[in-house]
Amino acid sequence: MSDEGPGVPEKVRATIFEPFFTTKTNRSGLGLAMARRYVEAHGGTLTAADNDPPPGATFVVWLPAGAKQ
Repeated sequence: MSDEGPGVPEKVRATIFEPFFTTKTNRSGLGLAMARRYVEAHGGTLTAADNDPPPGATFVVWLPAGAKQ
């Protein structure tokens, strides 16, 4: 999924998935942390990168096909 927002600066990319981390006021900072936890619980990954060319960011969810339960 991509957006046209301000992007994800390199200096915060390593911490955006940490619980309670936010760059905005009046936010819990739990959304991306919870999303990553759910994706990882299903054997997948959630990553973020700046769009090239800007503006915006891209978030990629990868889930394994045919995972055994």
